Amino acid sequence: MQAHRLAARCALALAFLGGCSSNLEESKKLHDEIIELRQQLASRSAERSAELVYQERQAALAAACDWVVPVCPDRITKPGRQAQAEGFGGGGDFLFWTIVLLKVLIAGTGVGAFSITLLLGWDWLLHPSRVRTRAARKLVEQARADAFRLTSATERELRALNQATLHAREELSSLQAEIEGIQEELARQEALMSRQQQNLNAVEEARRALDAI
Repeated sequence: MQAHRLAARCALALAFLGGCSSNLEESKKLHDEIIELRQQLASRSAERSAELVYQERQAALAAACDWVVPVCPDRITKPGRQAQAEGFGGGGDFLFWTIVLLKVLIAGTGVGAFSITLLLGWDWLLHPSRVRTRAARKLVEQARADAFRLTSATERELRALNQATLHAREELSSLQAEIEGIQEELARQEALMSRQQQNLNAVEEARRALDAI
């Protein structure tokens, strides 16, 4: 009878040891998956930082467009104003100073064209001359063309920047959803690994009990 009991205990011990080996391999696999999930989470965090940079730039765009005299349509400045409402300043961004400088240049071009018109008009009144009149018109047309070119280039850049920001916002929403899924999966895997560790501890206790016998 004791021999049968000893044989049964040995069989039970072999079964526990076989399950322990399988559990160890599964635990290693779970550990590797958790490391990979954490790396993905770090990558998503970096992408979130990039989105914050986009928000700051959008706020700078709105601040520059609204500086002194608003010149940009609402569809361009609306995202930036929303970013400002969320706490983004934008005043220190390079884009802010670039647009402000363009506005100053455009305003200076307009003032210069107006001043040239006044001076040439006064000269025309004092010394009527068709040649001078044609020259004045050419100067005014050139000034207007320069102002129009600067304005068109600025609007194109603003539209492109706005499109890029909208695309980045869409990507951010998708990434945030992925991050939430990864976090849930990470919690599940960690809970499973904890249960596996408990099973391993139980197997170790059973092994020590068998060794004691």
